[in-house]
Amino acid sequence: MFRKLSFTSSQEKREEYRKNPIYRIVYTPLWRQRGDDLSPVEVWIEGNNLAASLKDYEKNDCRIRVQEAFEDLCYRYSCFVNNDNEEIKRSFAQSEHSAMMVSLVAFLLLANVYPEAKGHPHLKTCQAITDVISNISGYKQLYEETRKEEDEREEHGEFIAVADFIEEIATQEEPLLPAQVEFACKRLEEFVKENKYCNLTTMVDNERMISRVNDANNHCFDNQLELLRAEINTVRENMSGSSQDSRINEQIDEMLARAIENCQQYFWGNSSYAVVFCICRDDLKMKLNMTAFERKVEALPYKNKRDFKCPKGTISNAFSDNLIYKDHVDKWDDFNPTPRIIKLRNELRRELKL
Repeated sequence: MFRKLSFTSSQEKREEYRKNPIYRIVYTPLWRQRGDDLSPVEVWIEGNNLAASLKDYEKNDCRIRVQEAFEDLCYRYSCFVNNDNEEIKRSFAQSEHSAMMVSLVAFLLLANVYPEAKGHPHLKTCQAITDVISNISGYKQLYEETRKEEDEREEHGEFIAVADFIEEIATQEEPLLPAQVEFACKRLEEFVKENKYCNLTTMVDNERMISRVNDANNHCFDNQLELLRAEINTVRENMSGSSQDSRINEQIDEMLARAIENCQQYFWGNSSYAVVFCICRDDLKMKLNMTAFERKVEALPYKNKRDFKCPKGTISNAFSDNLIYKDHVDKWDDFNPTPRIIKLRNELRRELKL
């Protein structure tokens, strides 16, 4: 569900965004396709946020990440809520078109951070975006008009500097009127029920989105948010190794493997896995002993080669050398540990969306 911007909010934002050279290039092509779709300002906000969420996934399986993000966008745009609080159901073709426009803006922002393909930090992500949106109706026209607009501006001496213009834009939700709260609560209850069928990553993303809306509306969605958080905690608690829900365990194993792979640059040796163990123990509520954890780590579905392994005895030896691991990870800062321990803890949490 996507809440449309009010005219006043849109007017205020476009004055600011007009300073960005990429926004000036895409504005007119987006305006021509707006119809009953997202406005250019809305596409720009959504495109920036999409680019910000994808820019750190180059080392991960970015193709799957882009496809998942596109599916999430299609779902998000399957229903618009206008300024009169009317819910407007949209066809799949309409929601797909909205997601395509947002994805193209994300592509342009990511592509602009480096002057050429060789050595480009987001090359794989940009290629994945193109693969997803290139056959969607309206893409070819939108892309060609955007390039034409860029060429015309260059003829008049306006060039886009190679730079990272990506900015994660917080959605400023306008407080709901009292009469709208009941309607919104019912819709959120439905959303929470639907969310149970999402994977863990999507559930966490949804929780953050609802939390933002809740904060902007005097915490009127506290009950719905608690239901969603309870469901997330249930999923995490099921990590204990139980075979009752193998699908959930597979998702968590996949997330943990990707996090370990993407954080290898912050590892200093095999003993680094003690930090992983503590994150799993305290944040993910895993109920495995040290030996079982070591076996689990070595059996995870890795896709890339790791610099360090976790053989038998790794965790117990690390605990003997550093007593900080016996405390909850949230308390580590109080003991002034070596910076690398805190850095690895923070990066693992970021990768796991904790």
